[in-house]
Amino acid sequence: MTSKGGRDGSEYKINMFDLKCKTDRILKNNKSDKSEKRMIVLMTVILFITFTFITLIFTGCNEFVVQKNTSGKECEDHNSKEKQKNQDALRNQKKSVDKRDYCVLIGAGEKELKKCKGYKLLVVDAERLSNKSIDILKRNNGKVYSYLNLGSIESFRSDFREFKGIALGKYENWEEELWIDVSKNSWREHLLLKARELKNKGIDGFFVDNTDVYSVYPREEIYKGVLESLKNIKTLNLPIVVNGGDTFMSRAARKDHIENIVYGINQECVFSSIDFSKNKIYKSDDETKKFFKDYMENMKQKGIKIFILEYGRDKKINAEVKAYCSNKKFQYAMSPYIELNKIY
Repeated sequence: MTSKGGRDGSEYKINMFDLKCKTDRILKNNKSDKSEKRMIVLMTVILFITFTFITLIFTGCNEFVVQKNTSGKECEDHNSKEKQKNQDALRNQKKSVDKRDYCVLIGAGEKELKKCKGYKLLVVDAERLSNKSIDILKRNNGKVYSYLNLGSIESFRSDFREFKGIALGKYENWEEELWIDVSKNSWREHLLLKARELKNKGIDGFFVDNTDVYSVYPREEIYKGVLESLKNIKTLNLPIVVNGGDTFMSRAARKDHIENIVYGINQECVFSSIDFSKNKIYKSDDETKKFFKDYMENMKQKGIKIFILEYGRDKKINAEVKAYCSNKKFQYAMSPYIELNKIY
């Protein structure tokens, strides 16, 4: 039993001891509770920080992935557009300078010409071909133009003896040719007759050669003879491409003498140069290239179509010609054969 207070104090001492023990237990329990609370708070803070950190990382990763995907898509779209642009450029380039657009085979015979297929513009010597051969060429190709020699006569043609008497002189590097006096009415009438016969074979146009006679013999009557000859040929209502003849063409263009007469010019050896003494082909010098480039540009400004004929097998020259013609939208042919007698 407990005492509320004994005289001798023993009961009191016991009770005080019990009280002290209870107090210690209470304090101890309070300390334990506080520690637990601190631990709970600390864990809560740690969990909150951890959750927040994980959330930020996850959000950042998503944004990075989105940005990466967006950037990747943009790059893909850009690359796709660039690829398409390059493909279009290549198609346009191929379209403008396809080597099968234009071919000059004025030295080729019927047997060789039977192989010709797919050319958009083919130049041949129709005087030496039958009507049937011309028909076949036109079926297998596009337009067929015929060579017509305005300024010289050639020993292998039937009219050589008849007009040899009005020849002006020898043609350098071509032993079978003589320059002809184009101021003579007899020659101009004969030339028109030949042109009419070629038209009757079904050709689509004329490739007129050797107006350079005015360059070799720069006389007024020769200039007028060339001009009158071209006017006569034009009465047949077929397009005329003048081969060479830069001296005559430059003067005629300045005076507007060839307006509605000449459809185009063909310029040989802008980028290639022929050494006839060694029978070799070299790259043209810069001065020559500049001269002919300026000349062709002037003709282009007059509305005249430009064709280029080069020689040799040099890949660097070929690449230079192709790049230039692609840029200028000119048509070109490059033959390994000076005689122009084989398909290339």
